[in-house]
Amino acid sequence: MKNIRIITLTIILFLNGCAGQLDEVAEPITSEDLRLYRTSETLISPELLKADLKQLRKAVIDIHPQPFVRSKQADFDRDFDQVYNSIIFGLSQKDFYLKIAPLLASLNDIHSLVQFPKIGVEEAGELIENLFPLAVVIDKNKVYVAADLTPEQQVPSGAQIVNINHAPISYFLEKMRQLTAKETDTGQTRNIQLNFSRYLPAIGHSDEDYVIEYRWQGQHFIVNLKAIKQKLVASNGKITSYYGYSPLNHNTALLWMNDFHENPEKFDDYLQDKFALMQKTQIKNLIIDMRYNKGGLLENLKSLLGRMINQSIEWASSGVIKASEALKENHQNKTRQRRQDKYSWGLQWLPLEWADVLQHKIVWAGEGEIIAVDIDPVEVIEGYRPNKIWVLTNGYCYSACSLFAASVNYYKLGQTVGEKPGSLVDVQFAYPITTQLKHSGLKVTLPTMQINFVGSDNKGYGKQDPLEPNISVQRSFQDIINRQDSILNRALKEAAKK
Repeated sequence: MKNIRIITLTIILFLNGCAGQLDEVAEPITSEDLRLYRTSETLISPELLKADLKQLRKAVIDIHPQPFVRSKQADFDRDFDQVYNSIIFGLSQKDFYLKIAPLLASLNDIHSLVQFPKIGVEEAGELIENLFPLAVVIDKNKVYVAADLTPEQQVPSGAQIVNINHAPISYFLEKMRQLTAKETDTGQTRNIQLNFSRYLPAIGHSDEDYVIEYRWQGQHFIVNLKAIKQKLVASNGKITSYYGYSPLNHNTALLWMNDFHENPEKFDDYLQDKFALMQKTQIKNLIIDMRYNKGGLLENLKSLLGRMINQSIEWASSGVIKASEALKENHQNKTRQRRQDKYSWGLQWLPLEWADVLQHKIVWAGEGEIIAVDIDPVEVIEGYRPNKIWVLTNGYCYSACSLFAASVNYYKLGQTVGEKPGSLVDVQFAYPITTQLKHSGLKVTLPTMQINFVGSDNKGYGKQDPLEPNISVQRSFQDIINRQDSILNRALKEAAKK
């Protein structure tokens, strides 16, 4: 865990999330990565592509606990047949990605996706990617500049992008939405926003030079910007978590975290230290910033909730894992790695209390067997309690983050401020695994577990959507121009009330 005492909101361009692909520790590109990259530029025969399509469909049916809970299987089958029948000639890996990514996006599950193909330029045995040089914010189908990342900084923050390389911005947004799952509108929008520089190459716009037309203060401008060159790296599967704590005034402190992926013991120690510090410094109000939190371990979700409650609560009513050969293979690899690391339990990707029992059940389960998971309540963790709590959310709050926000609302543990989170919680999917398509080399991520939020079985939360923020605040392009954090400011305004 990296504890950074910075409260300025920064735009992070390269998130992979539960919603996409995780913020992982990088390693150098290997010779195998280079081989796959060179292969990605060649055409793959229609027969092999169709074999990959069949593998994709089988993976969805075999791995996903309930793939059509938010869509219709008939629609998926129809779209699948259309893609299958359209493959008459060979395609490159990148073109095949554009064919199949919308199929998984149509499931409307942020854990189900085709990972971005590696797109770059080979230079001296390394892969160099050309990244779009502007960080962006999307607001009401318009794209605004959050920051010009080039040394010259020619484009002002808050400028509205009209065209990129002579193509209207509406064209790019439409293409990106086809590739992006939508559980909530805000979730899809923020996912595109954070991955904008990844989507552009995926849809065929990886350029060394970009022609940008933008509108600023009622006038149109056109500039040529150089792409930002960056080495493409491979992930080693390890995730870097960033957390921070800062007193904002004598009564109020800010706690923020970009995920729940930290080792549970370290995460618990971190929270214990910060809550003790709040008590020592007599902090009465706590603002928890969950914006751009992509989810993670449910054990850590419970650790934070346990410090906000005065009696035990049920955060989920039921959970199941679907057994498959892919899950068993993933389980064996994780167990082998944990043993090499001299840990006693194998399923690092599951909460500790589930691991021992589930190891046995997963190994011996039949293909497609549904394994029930006992959901333990969130128990009270003794210690200091702030008088009032505000939780900041936006669309890039997925999976465990959405469950946290919904629990805060459902049990009235504080007030949520901002945008609706990006994941639905009545039925939530979790713990994705990755399988690789044999011929194209594309990687497909699918969830193995289903969790039902407490009250969802009988709609016990009534007409109130547990994800809707108590105080709705949208960050506008005017806020960007003025460098104002309207969501944090609203929470501070609430905290200042007597």
